[in-house]
Amino acid sequence: MKVWGLAMMSALALAGAAAAQDAPKDEVRQVTARQVTPTEIAATYPKAAADQKVSGGAVLDCTADDQGREVDCRIFKEDPEGLGFGEAAMALVTKERVKTKDRNGQSIVGRRFLTNFRWLAPGDSNPDWMKKPTAQDLGAVFPVAAAKKGVDGSASIKCQLSIEGFLQKCVVASETPPGLGFGLAALQLAPQFRMTPKIRGGKPVVSDDVVIPIVWKGFRSDSLPRGGGNGLVLDPPWDATPSAEQVRAAWPANAKDAGTGQVALRCGFDKTGGLTRCDIISELPANRGFGKAARSLVDNFRVHFNPDQKKDLDDYAVDVPFRFRDPASPEARKVTKPRWIRTLTADGMAAVYPQ
Repeated sequence: MKVWGLAMMSALALAGAAAAQDAPKDEVRQVTARQVTPTEIAATYPKAAADQKVSGGAVLDCTADDQGREVDCRIFKEDPEGLGFGEAAMALVTKERVKTKDRNGQSIVGRRFLTNFRWLAPGDSNPDWMKKPTAQDLGAVFPVAAAKKGVDGSASIKCQLSIEGFLQKCVVASETPPGLGFGLAALQLAPQFRMTPKIRGGKPVVSDDVVIPIVWKGFRSDSLPRGGGNGLVLDPPWDATPSAEQVRAAWPANAKDAGTGQVALRCGFDKTGGLTRCDIISELPANRGFGKAARSLVDNFRVHFNPDQKKDLDDYAVDVPFRFRDPASPEARKVTKPRWIRTLTADGMAAVYPQ
């Protein structure tokens, strides 16, 4: 049986270098045994923040006793500062309980870890899921190296969430076990996520540092789709990509009220370095013409390669994410950077794409 997990948490950005230096050096992944209730959260909402109708939160640096109580806590960060969120978190943490062993079965008693709390002003909301990759999607990017070893794995990616609810500027935050490609596999899934945007003051705003943990468990090598990814290159050497004008011109006629759309195509390469055999692997919103619009742009892509590398082009595939905005809006953007889903070996890649 394939078991997979996805979670989402919006991490507070560190206030500065001093805060980063004071972070616990011993990474502990605590497991919550008792979560605080909405009533308890509401009861500790700082008055100064409530008077100004401001949302905020705080991160605490704590340890745990043998009863799972979080003790010896200190304020690690609060955002915004000066409105009492740190003190509110110190009061709220007494209601929370953690298990005395972490996700790896190791005792956390006496070890330091971070925990965070958030408060929302009336009308504000945090991001929530609209679409997540399926188990089949996770299997399609399962690292070949991990499949050969027969091991499970996990990874977390840290991204920015746009006001439309799409992930952007993603980087690998962690991967377990390291070196088998789970972090890069997680990056390949980024175009297939969609969330509601963060709402502040009644308006959608960009959300920084959204962390998405992804877990692969029970994917046997003989059950994985053929052509799974061996690696990932975030900056492929394109000779040509669609212009902003071409992307705007491709806006679907029946998507006038959609505002935005996102598509991910999975393509191969022809002998000229162009895209071919493109399949739609993600389309949001569906059935509004965005997939067709993305396909209409593929002839404008051309990858750089040397003549003696032509014979190898059939061995590659690439995920190409597209972001569409209504051309009538003032902030229409062009396509985002493509991401490779299959590559050469490390030595071969260095030869084909020298730094």
